[in-house]
Amino acid sequence: MGNWPKFRLSDLTLLGAEALLRWERPDHGMCSPGQFLALAEKSGLLPAMDEWVLDTALRQLATWQQAGLWPDHAVVSVNQTAQDLRRPQWSARLQSLLHDRQVSARHLEIELTEGSLAQRNTDMQANLVHLSALGVGLGIDDFGTGYSSLPYLKTLPVSTIKIDQSFVRDMLSDSSDRVLVEAMLAMAHKLGHGVVAEGVETEAQRVLLLDLHCSAGQGHLVSPALPSREFEERFLAPPALGGTKPHGQSTACRTPVN
Repeated sequence: MGNWPKFRLSDLTLLGAEALLRWERPDHGMCSPGQFLALAEKSGLLPAMDEWVLDTALRQLATWQQAGLWPDHAVVSVNQTAQDLRRPQWSARLQSLLHDRQVSARHLEIELTEGSLAQRNTDMQANLVHLSALGVGLGIDDFGTGYSSLPYLKTLPVSTIKIDQSFVRDMLSDSSDRVLVEAMLAMAHKLGHGVVAEGVETEAQRVLLLDLHCSAGQGHLVSPALPSREFEERFLAPPALGGTKPHGQSTACRTPVN
């Protein structure tokens, strides 16, 4: 499991993390999800894999909370698929996991891609409503790359939209991408949704996003996805005796890493 930090753009304070699945194959090294998720879906293993990721993320979050390391304002995001949420009682299973791991629902956000929203059925709609009732957040991942989410933004209990990194990457050199980013931010703010910009790699991107009133981001400006132990040591470990580091913030977090 990896943890991709989310940070406040104004001062690079940690806001949470996205739980990411990685597979380390013997003699092949680390494989990205794009290399094995299609195979998992084809073989019917994806629902079991997604449940394992969700449970593992909640176990890790519970461990950090019990150790007093997890900031109270921070949220863990976990990606799930339309196939998961179309399963009857999926949200009841999530509620059971939250209870068993003794994790507050407000510290969890479920992320769905735009394409997932186009695959809604009655069960998925019921699960989304229950998700909101539990107090779990709903994030739309890779926003701007699909064709279906706009009609749903006013009807679904969306807490966060994530602007796809393809727009963030070129917004300094491509005026069209900048206009699109600005439009997505304005729309999200009008609807009362939070926004996270993906793929924030440079200081110039951070400054522009702040000028456009985007408050949060993910990207190599602060850190790539890290294994849980390294994430803890870098972002959650308490300061040395007599230090002044705020809880949930690290020196590494405050220093851009390119």
